[in-house]
Amino acid sequence: KQWYQRRVRVIKRALEIRYDLLPYWYTQFMLAHQKGTPIIRATFQNYPNDKTAAEADFDEKYTQFMVGESILVAPVVTEGEEEVDVYLPIADEWFIHRNGTYTLVGNGSHLIPAPLDELPYFVKAGSIL
Repeated sequence: KQWYQRRVRVIKRALEIRYDLLPYWYTQFMLAHQKGTPIIRATFQNYPNDKTAAEADFDEKYTQFMVGESILVAPVVTEGEEEVDVYLPIADEWFIHRNGTYTLVGNGSHLIPAPLDELPYFVKAGSIL
């Protein structure tokens, strides 16, 4: 019964995030249609002057990606892992979203706790979602 309750919590949280970000997603689809910009992007596409994001082995170190210009997602992709390395581009300050609250993280490299029931995503300071 405990494993079932945990899965229900994970699914519920994923749906809450989906609905919280729905207006942002719609905006990204509109921009993709109007300007041809991809919705999901590599970090260096938004930060071409960031030397760390442009390193050849960046994708081997970090599993992150951008959604539009304002959201950076850092999923755990290895079974059993409960933390993830993330690089937040230094040109901006970043907030992590956890359980309905935003906390300033700053920028640079971080090791972020990422239990199964959380999807680490970051929002660029000054963004309107």
